Amino acid sequence: MAIAKAAGDLNPHKYTGLFAVQDLVFEPLFKYGHEGNIEPGLATEWSVEEGGKLLNVTLREGVTFHDGTPFDATALKWNLERWIGMEANNWMNSSRLFAGLDIVDARHVRIRFREPVLGLLQEFTYVRPVRFLSPRSVAEDGSYRQPVGTGPWRQVSATNEASVFERYEEYWGEKPAFPKLEVRVLPDSRGRMAALRAGDIDLIGGAFASPITATEAQTLSAAGVHVVIDPGTTLDLIRMVGISDPSARLRQYPHELSGGLRQRVMIAIAVAAEPKLLIADEPTTALDVTVQAQILKLLKEIQAKLEMAMVLTTHDMGVVASAADRVVVMYAGRNVETGPVEKVLVSPRHPYTMGLIDAIPSRSDPIGSPFRGLPGMPPVLSAPIPGCAFEPRCPHAVPACRTQRPELERTADAAIFAACPVLNTSCKERIG
Repeated sequence: MAIAKAAGDLNPHKYTGLFAVQDLVFEPLFKYGHEGNIEPGLATEWSVEEGGKLLNVTLREGVTFHDGTPFDATALKWNLERWIGMEANNWMNSSRLFAGLDIVDARHVRIRFREPVLGLLQEFTYVRPVRFLSPRSVAEDGSYRQPVGTGPWRQVSATNEASVFERYEEYWGEKPAFPKLEVRVLPDSRGRMAALRAGDIDLIGGAFASPITATEAQTLSAAGVHVVIDPGTTLDLIRMVGISDPSARLRQYPHELSGGLRQRVMIAIAVAAEPKLLIADEPTTALDVTVQAQILKLLKEIQAKLEMAMVLTTHDMGVVASAADRVVVMYAGRNVETGPVEKVLVSPRHPYTMGLIDAIPSRSDPIGSPFRGLPGMPPVLSAPIPGCAFEPRCPHAVPACRTQRPELERTADAAIFAACPVLNTSCKERIG
């Protein structure tokens, strides 16, 4: 099997390893079936009671980890205590609202929550922490050491070039047809296709492993390679971004979807390969205020789930205030001010930043008061700008601003940098 990048750290309680490879080794209590059905995994029966505040689980009998450790209620409790209820995982409803766990016997547990948990069963199917690691596979201090799960494959070796797995003969479910699986890293799409044609690998594809385009799929099919189209992973992505009835949505054309739904689909496409950095360019443009808030909330949730960095490009200061940690204010392609959001937006140090913030309507404004905007026009970027690009529009400019380009320098507040030569003199008051 070919993958686009190394499998990485397969710790099931972290988010750094390749999802598709991790799922060869580890399993959840419940599995996400086609059409969104919740199917048995390591749990054979379950019930949600007390209005969603209690989850009763019956564990599958006879399941063992790869090292022979039984998977029972004690092992489940040990795994849950490694992540559930911890502040770092409070982006998950089940973790944030966790109240306690009771072991009834070796195969029955009761998981209690302070409030009803929205999407409880879904979180216990596909979110990473809910997969189970052998308690005997960790170091003495409890730190993760090696991937030992209950899945159909047991890892034999792992390098940056390939990971090798062998069939786990004691697996409780249907065993793989092959005794050995090599997951080879082939970063280039053309290299993966060539290796497939040459018989060096048997499988490529899958959104989380080594995705291929529709054109590549057609090329392979024309060359006599069997191509299977399975929307399963796509459905999971569509569900992850909060689109209802994903099976029906997949059969619709873009023009049949609302602006908010189209934006969610774009987010699903962007995070399909689990990027380390997501660049969102005007993600809320042309959306109404309610949908804007939903999209921003979704982006922050996905950012926490995938532990990725995110760069938001926007003209909306409200978006900056609600979604960012640090802000870089740019004018005419130049960085004019940067620092923590809570400081820059409250105490801006550059005249352009001040003008942007002062243009926002205030509750104290009289009814019918005129719009406050910046005077003048933006500069023509095709012409050289020897000095400060904002000088023609700045009421605090001095002659030097016209000829000398200001450097980005530390301000009186050490956390904020601004490019304004009159920073600590004429720019003490907001533009009024």
